[in-house]
Amino acid sequence: MGATIRGKHLKSGTAIPQPVTGDTTRAMKTIHQITLALAWVLSTLAGAPLVQAQSTPEVRIDAGMLEGIRERDMQVFRGIPYARPPVGDLRWQPPLPVAAWEGTRKATAFGPACMQGPRPGIGETSEDCLTLNVFTPADARPGANLPVMVWVHGGGFTGGSGAGFDGAAFTRDGVILVTFNYRLGLFGIFAHPELEPLDNAQPWANYAVLDMVEVLKWVQHNISEFGGNPGRVTIFGESAGAMGVHLLMTTPSAKNLFHGAIAQSGYGTWPLPRAERASKLPGSPTAEQQTLAAISTIAPGRQLKRQDLKALPAALLANAVSGFLLPVVDGVIIEDEPGIVFAQGRQHKVPYITGANGFDGVVLRGSGVDAKAYWESWSEKADEIRKLYASDFAQSEEQGIARLFGDQRYGYAGHWTADQMSRAGIPTWLYYYDYLPAAQRSELPGAPHGGELAGIFDVPNIGDEQRAMGATIRGYWINFARTGNPNYLGGDGAPWPVFDADDQWMVFRDGAKAQSGVLKDKLALIGQWYLARIGLKR
Repeated sequence: MGATIRGKHLKSGTAIPQPVTGDTTRAMKTIHQITLALAWVLSTLAGAPLVQAQSTPEVRIDAGMLEGIRERDMQVFRGIPYARPPVGDLRWQPPLPVAAWEGTRKATAFGPACMQGPRPGIGETSEDCLTLNVFTPADARPGANLPVMVWVHGGGFTGGSGAGFDGAAFTRDGVILVTFNYRLGLFGIFAHPELEPLDNAQPWANYAVLDMVEVLKWVQHNISEFGGNPGRVTIFGESAGAMGVHLLMTTPSAKNLFHGAIAQSGYGTWPLPRAERASKLPGSPTAEQQTLAAISTIAPGRQLKRQDLKALPAALLANAVSGFLLPVVDGVIIEDEPGIVFAQGRQHKVPYITGANGFDGVVLRGSGVDAKAYWESWSEKADEIRKLYASDFAQSEEQGIARLFGDQRYGYAGHWTADQMSRAGIPTWLYYYDYLPAAQRSELPGAPHGGELAGIFDVPNIGDEQRAMGATIRGYWINFARTGNPNYLGGDGAPWPVFDADDQWMVFRDGAKAQSGVLKDKLALIGQWYLARIGLKR
């Protein structure tokens, strides 16, 4: 039977946080608060009520029958398990296919979020969290061959959830949206020398990425029953979700599972910890050190064996990491840092959109990166940086350092990966998002990290201008999902040139406008650091 889906909505009265007036330091604190809210606002509302429920659509997938719900011109199927619960002996193991069930399973409520530290509004958490949600147009039926977009949520690989991202803005334009949970924190990234391999295979470390791959396999096997086209799947994500996109584009296990990719503020050129068995890169910490340091916070002085690790309470593990957590180069799932794989031409050859926000660096405070040590690492280039970022340093040291951090971590990654895709002859489009609602323009120095999400997902309680900007970007995204090209077939919207040697970006600020050489001098400086670090000459 047909499947029509729509996700949860923001509760009436839920407001996007607005900045307060004050001096630069106060504004920076506010920026940090806004960033955290925007990065997770759509993933922390799993308790929102259903509206306008009308009937009970059903669909048969590999594991059995599902009963969803029809609401707001959508069919919604929530909390669908895509893998067995990764608990007990399955903790720190690759996801296994879900067991089939008898009868009809209700799919009307989101599953619990994956284990994580306290997050406002995140709701119930559990190790048993590997579920996904499917949102389809009301009239979607098997064989409809609708384009499918799979959203990878952000949250620094330590927080967030697929719940709360409403599919309505996508389904009303004939797109199926899939959101999902993946293991977070030490449950999702764990390189410990005591873990034994499964079936004599090499030890794993990046369970979060394996979960993402498993979702894409599930989509290939089942999405046609919801009216989706398994040959027209686009992955997209923001922040850690965009890093997930970078990782999916470079892990061999995801080959042929998707056909387009959008990375919003990803960080595929950022240094990653490397497992001892993986190739070495100067200046990179070891993955085992990252894991052991986190474990030492909850079991100081103890030499934990495999069964000790398996027996650790989930709540302790969930709070063992402060700040963000980086995926690790394990030599198996992640063969190398995405930026290096892109440079080698070994990434999956699918059409690609990427970009960054004007003030992505607002996340510096919550990232776990020490700002003082970070600035000291640039000491040899300090004078040059101060000239390039003069207007930011004129406001405060903190703003200048944060802007540099954002451009290095996110802006450079977008430009680098776009350039490598272009060199490989793959259609690629690059953007720079620097739109701010009018009320925030006197308070924020640029669009904060995650600032595009409210508009793209068309959340309530945003202004008409922000809603229009979100609709513009979403229009490009949806056309890309349909055709592999973001430009509107009907000719509407500003033309978005393919990225090439002319260094063309689409700038989202006052509308949408193509522009060459955005951040050119700043990225050239950052590029000197990156090329030296990876030992590549250009």
